[in-house]
Amino acid sequence: MEPVKQGLEISTTNLNKIGLVKVKDQWMWQADVAENVEGGAAEGANEDVEMAGNDTAMGEVGPSSAFQDLSKVLDKLDHLTNEQRNNHEFYTARFQHLDLQIDVVQYQLATIAAWNEPHN
Repeated sequence: MEPVKQGLEISTTNLNKIGLVKVKDQWMWQADVAENVEGGAAEGANEDVEMAGNDTAMGEVGPSSAFQDLSKVLDKLDHLTNEQRNNHEFYTARFQHLDLQIDVVQYQLATIAAWNEPHN
């Protein structure tokens, strides 16, 4: 993860890949632009839509596919998080067991040392 800094910019191509297009001076979801054009609310909106890259069609990458991709990534992250949590719990239990065994060995060594001391 990298924090977003003021100097960093997101390229227009990446914004288009997640389903955003620039209409005049605003970024909008491609589906919203399509609805406005179909409903007649934005006459000439097609002329104002800026698409970067290789002249992709507006419907090619929509918000739903971007959200599906995001959902897959989030599912994978959840899986990795659960896997990491399970590994952490396993190794924590193993270290606790080793600590207990070391305590037992130290006690036994102390007992042996006490028996070997000369008794006057």
